[in-house]
Amino acid sequence: MVLLFILSLNILTRNIPYVAMSKRQLTTVLRQIRLDAGLTQATLAQQLGQTQSYVSKYESGEQRLDLTEIEEICNVVGISLLDFVDKYLATR
Repeated sequence: MVLLFILSLNILTRNIPYVAMSKRQLTTVLRQIRLDAGLTQATLAQQLGQTQSYVSKYESGEQRLDLTEIEEICNVVGISLLDFVDKYLATR
C-alpha cells in the first residue's frame, strides 16, 4: 500500500515543473499583451470593471482565470482569443 502511494505521488508530481513553467508563460503573455496595448494595471482593471489588485494577482500567478475572463481581457487590449493562444504557444 505504501509503495503504491509513493508511486502515485511520483506520477502526480512529475509534471509540476511543466505546470509551473506553463503558468509562468501564461502570466508573461497576459502581462505582455497589457503592455503592448499601452495600459497600466489600473487602467486595464478599470476597463474590466475590476480592481488593480485583480490584474496584479493574475499577472503574478496568484489568481487563475477562466476562459471567459481571458477572452474579456483580450477584448479590452484589442486582440483576439486566437491571437492570444498563438502568443502563448509561441513561448513554449
